[in-house]
Amino acid sequence: MSKNKSSNSSSRKINKEISEFRKNSIKQQINEKIDRHEAKSDYKHIKFLSAKKLRWYDYLTIVFVSAIYIAIAILINQFAFDSSKNYIEILFTTGFLIFLALFLLNGFIRNKRTAKYFNNTFKRYDSTLDEQEGLSRRISKIFILISTILFVAMLISLLV
Repeated sequence: MSKNKSSNSSSRKINKEISEFRKNSIKQQINEKIDRHEAKSDYKHIKFLSAKKLRWYDYLTIVFVSAIYIAIAILINQFAFDSSKNYIEILFTTGFLIFLALFLLNGFIRNKRTAKYFNNTFKRYDSTLDEQEGLSRRISKIFILISTILFVAMLISLLV
């Protein structure tokens, strides 16, 4: 009986040592990945900043998409609905919510990609400083600016 107890306690110690080894190896892998990431950070940071920056054609896209949506909403309000009720506020609010949802969805996808890159869910809000994340942030800026323009248009249509 005492031999059985000693064998159980030794197997527990071995299992504990194995689990500690696994935890330490996972932490070491994460730290190595972070160190490699930080070693290349200067060049990657410059590429990231250039990919993140809005360009002139992005501003044209923002204005063009907003103008097209506003024009379509006005045409739908004029011709598709009964003229006794004004549906343009609903159309502007719908557009605002659609682009806001696209902004949130893009951020969610970016956070999932970052967590996968670092192999750590606690680092999902950190920046990987790669060009793909910079492009994703630029697209998010476009979505939020279009959403802001539609929100202002909604407020103006409510006041008029």
